[in-house]
Order: sequence, then structure tokens, then C-alpha cells
Amino acid sequence: MLPENAKQNSQDLRELTQPGLADYEDEDYADLVDHAPTTLAADKLPDAGFLNCASSSRAVRPPPLTRRRAQPSRTCATRATSPPRSSRAMAAEAAPGEGAEDKGSLLILLLDTHPGVWDAPAPPRGAEQGCALELGYAAFAEQVCVFVNAFLLLHPQNRLAALALHCDAVHLLYESPELRARGGEATPAAAALLCALGRLPSPDALPPSALLRTSPLSGALSRALCYLQRAQRGAAGAAALAPRILALSGGSDTAGQYVPMMNAIFAAQSAGVPLDACLLGAGESAYLQQAASLTGGLYLRPPRPAALLQYLLSVFAVDPAARAQLRLPQSRGVDFRASCFCHKRPVDVGLVCSVCLSIYCADCAACSTCGADYNEGVA
Repeated sequence: MLPENAKQNSQDLRELTQPGLADYEDEDYADLVDHAPTTLAADKLPDAGFLNCASSSRAVRPPPLTRRRAQPSRTCATRATSPPRSSRAMAAEAAPGEGAEDKGSLLILLLDTHPGVWDAPAPPRGAEQGCALELGYAAFAEQVCVFVNAFLLLHPQNRLAALALHCDAVHLLYESPELRARGGEATPAAAALLCALGRLPSPDALPPSALLRTSPLSGALSRALCYLQRAQRGAAGAAALAPRILALSGGSDTAGQYVPMMNAIFAAQSAGVPLDACLLGAGESAYLQQAASLTGGLYLRPPRPAALLQYLLSVFAVDPAARAQLRLPQSRGVDFRASCFCHKRPVDVGLVCSVCLSIYCADCAACSTCGADYNEGVA
């Protein structure tokens, strides 16, 4: 029988080797340990040199044990050999248009500052809510300045220009220093925009006839498109930016602006410039709905104009390339009805001139646009 030291060491050897027999290359040695009895004779003791039997006169040398490297599973091997990917690479794989260049945006901001929008009488009790009066002109200017700062911080190459739709004309309020023809000092965008809003002509300094005019939305869109063309050709690096227009309008549609408005919309569609619209008025705008639908932009009428900043940051701050990854509010419908050229009213069924395609709501003898005589040659 073995001494107590040998028995304890043999038990330790059995516990050490039993769980990991597959880790050793010597299969005979593994079988020997696996079938070893509880009490071993001295000549049956496995060779283990690290066992030092106190009563044994000879030192037992072990066979060389070569530990086999653990083979990783197929999944682990794949992960080990795959290079680490950054968060931007994974985002590029998830986004459509793999390999698309990350570029900034050139935003033209149209602000409706017409006194008739902000100084209109309060709507009667029970009327449709959601008008600009719930926001106030001071809060409107403050929230727009916060949006401008946030937009310029989203990308180092973002550029911005702001136009005011005033009662007398369209005024240039602010433009990024990189877009200026002669350069200039870099001033904080919010401070410069607030100062420019304060310098707009007050209603008291304007003739009464100017206050009767509506917001020049069609003229502002035309000037914005011209500004984009000039900036992309003249400003350094502006040609590589993605242009778009955002209109913050509080007025309603005017029948007299239908033709110039549609001309501006088709020009933006041809140039590939999306038109986004955020309507703060009490009713819907068919012109802005068509502009957003035809150019690939967004149309939104916030149910709570007082929370305008939230809508600006969550909906209009992102560029069109990233909007596919977000759940944005969808338009309930677009009013594609055309307006007649005679009374400037939307019509469901009308008459179209065969020469210039002008639309009329009633029969007429001649076209007021191109002068074509419909009765000529009729007996």
C-alpha cells in the first residue's frame, strides 16, 4: 500500500487530469489516469515527477506533457480574424448609398416677418388652433436663433443664409462668412441674426399700402435659388455642399402668386434643391405642399407652434440623406389642384389653352396669357 503522501498526491493528480484529458496529446497516459483504481500499487503509480513520495526511495520522472492549444469554435475564429469596425463604418453599412461622401449642407432659411402675420387680431374662441400668434414674434426669433446655432454645429462644413419675407421686400439677414463675396469677420450667427431682425423696417415707417401686401413667398424662393447658384459658383467649397431651402411661413396662399410660385417650384425641382416648409399659419398651404412634394422636401404644420424649436431640431435639422433612417411625420395629403389664370382660384375642372397651357375656370374667347383667339377660323 502507498503511504498517505502518495495517496494524496495520486488523488490530486486524478482531479487535475480528469476534467481535461482531451487537452493532452498522450492518449495512453489519459486512459491510464481515467481507469486508475482508488488504491494503486507502487508499480502501477503513474509517472509524475512533481509527486514527491516521502517513503519512496526513487524519484519518479514524468513523461513530457505537451498541453494542446484550445481550438476556438468556428464563430470565435471568425470574430478573431475579423478586423474591428468603427461606429462610423457600421453606420455607413446601415445607411443607404454605401460609400457616400459625408458632406455638409447649404441651407437657405426663409423667415416670414410680415407684420400682418404677427400683429393680426387674435382668433375667436373655438377657432382652429395652431397659428403663429400662439408663439409670438420674440419667441419665434429666439427659437430660430437656437436652431441656427444647432445647425451650424452639426457639421463643420454646414453653411447658412437667412432671408426675411417682409412686407416691403425680401431682405438678406445673415450669411456665413465663407459665402460672402468679399469675406469678412466671423461673427456669432445668433447675434448677427438678431441684430438684422431688429433693423427691419417697422410698420410705422412704411406706407399703409405696403402693409396690405402679403408675404412675398414666391419672390423669396426665386431669390433663394439665385443665391444658391451664385454661392455654388463663387464661394470656395460651396459646390460640394448639399443645397436645400427651409421656409418658415405664417401667411396663407395668395391667388396672385400661383404662377410665379409654380415657376420657382419647377426651377427648384430642375436644380435638385429640396424645399422644406414649416407652416405656422392657421390653415394649410397648397403651394408649400406642392413645393415639398415635387422637390422631395418635407411639409409640416406643427400642432403646437409654441414648441417650434422641438420640430426644427427633430425634423428639419437633419439633411435629406439621413432622413431615411428616421421616422419623420408624414404629410396627410397634398392639394394638387391648379388655380385658374383668370380669377386665381383653385379649380377641380377647368379649360386649358392649347397654345400656352393656361388654365381657365370658364369659357373665354381669347387667352389672356398668349393672346390666342379661339374663335378665329370658326364659321
